[in-house]
Amino acid sequence: MTRFTRNLALSLACALLLTAVSGGAQGVQQQPPPPAQRLPPPNLADRVATKLVVESFVVGATMQSWLSKTATVGISDVAEAGGTAVALSSSNSSVLTVPASVVVPAGQKTVTFALTAASFGASGASTVKASLNGVEKAATVTVEPGSAVTALAGFPATLKTGTTATGTVTVRGIAPAGGVVVPIFVKNNTDAVVPSTVSIAGGGSSGPLTLTAKQGVGMIFIYKTASDLQSYSGPCPEMNAGPGASPCIRVLTAGTPELAQPRFVVCNQPNSSCYAEAATIESGSTIPLSVGLSANYPQNVGLTLSSSNTQVATIAATMTVPSQSTTRTTPITARSVGTPTSVTFTVTCAACSSSKSVVLQVVPRATVSTITVASADLKGGTTTTGTVTLDKAAGADGARVELSNSNSLACSIPLAVIIPSGQTSGTFTVTAKTVSATVTATLGASVGGGAKKTATVKVNP
Repeated sequence: MTRFTRNLALSLACALLLTAVSGGAQGVQQQPPPPAQRLPPPNLADRVATKLVVESFVVGATMQSWLSKTATVGISDVAEAGGTAVALSSSNSSVLTVPASVVVPAGQKTVTFALTAASFGASGASTVKASLNGVEKAATVTVEPGSAVTALAGFPATLKTGTTATGTVTVRGIAPAGGVVVPIFVKNNTDAVVPSTVSIAGGGSSGPLTLTAKQGVGMIFIYKTASDLQSYSGPCPEMNAGPGASPCIRVLTAGTPELAQPRFVVCNQPNSSCYAEAATIESGSTIPLSVGLSANYPQNVGLTLSSSNTQVATIAATMTVPSQSTTRTTPITARSVGTPTSVTFTVTCAACSSSKSVVLQVVPRATVSTITVASADLKGGTTTTGTVTLDKAAGADGARVELSNSNSLACSIPLAVIIPSGQTSGTFTVTAKTVSATVTATLGASVGGGAKKTATVKVNP
C-alpha cells in the first residue's frame, strides 16, 4: 500500500468514528445543571460581635476635681448603623465617675466623653475601663482635690482675749456654682471659737475664717492638711518662710500686756534699792534705764522710747521685750550742759495702750580747780606727789581727770587720775628723770576736755 492509500484509509476511518459518536449523543436527553445553592445572609449582630472590639482608650494621667476631663475610646472598625455602645466603669466611684456606656456613632471609629470627679474635695486614683465584646482597655487617673488649702493669710500673730480676727483661707480649685464647704484642720489649745470648715462662694477660691478669742490664753494652730496636723505636734515650722510656704499658722490668744514703770539703774546690786524713778548724772555720764512689762507676756512686745531734750540726753528709739520676759535696759548718755537741766524720757507700749515717764537731772560735770605738786624743784631720779582738786565732789561714776606733760624728757606722770564718787581731789606721782642740765615741764589737768589747769616743775642734774 502506497503512502497515499494508507493516509486515505486513515482519514475515512476517523470520519466514520466521528459520525457514530455524534449520532449517539443526539439520542440522549441532556439535563440542565442544578442551580447554585444560595446561603442566607449572616446575622448582623453576630458579625458586629466578631468584628468590633475596643482598640484604644486615651485619657490624661491626672485631672483636677473642679474641672472635667475628656477621654477618647476607639474601636477596631467603623460603627454599624445605629452606633456601637462601649461599656465604661470606674474602680473608685467615690473619686471619679463615668457614664455606664458611651456610643460610637455609625460610621465612626472613636467617641469622646467626659470624666467627672465625684466631688470638689475628691482625691485619689481610679482605674477607668472601656470594654466591648470581651476586649477592654484601661487607664488610671489621679484626681487632685480642689479643696486642698494652699494659703492661710491675714491672721494676726496675737489675738487679744475677748476679740475676733478674720483671716483668709485659699484653696487650689475654683468652687462650683452654689459654692462649697471645705474642711479646716485645727489644733486649739484655748477656749477660743475656731470653725472646722470654711465656705467658699461659687466661682471663688478663697473664703473667710473668723477666730473668736474668749478669756483663755494659749495657742491656735491652723493646718493646711490632715497629714500636717498629724505630723507637726509642736510649733509650726518655717513660720518665717514666704507666703504660703509653711504648713500651718500660729495664733496666740492673750490678754493685754501691762507696761511697767521705767526706772533708772543707780547701782550694781540686784535689789530694789538699785532702781529709782528719778536720778541725777553729770554731763558726759551714762546711766541705764530699765523698761518693760509688769509680768511675763507670751509674745514679743515692742516699745517706743523718746527724750524731751535730745540736745542734752539721748535714748534708743525702740526696744522689744522678748516673749516670756519682763524687762530690758537701755543706756542714756548725757551731753555737756552749763546749768542743771531736766530731761523727761517717755516709754510707750502700743500693745498695752499706755505710756509712762521718768525724769533725769543732768548737771555740769566737776571741773579741775587746781593742780599742784608737793615739790616743784626736783633732782633727777627723785619723785614728788601731785594733787588734782575739783571744784565739787565727783559724781556717782567718779571723775576721770586727764593729765598732760609738756616735756616727757624732764619727768613722767600717769595719763589720768580717777577721783572716787563723792571726793573732791586725787593724787598722782611725778618722777623726775636724769638730766644733764636743768629743764622744766608744764603739767596739765582737765576733765572731759574741759578747762585745763597747769603747774610747773623744774628738774635739776
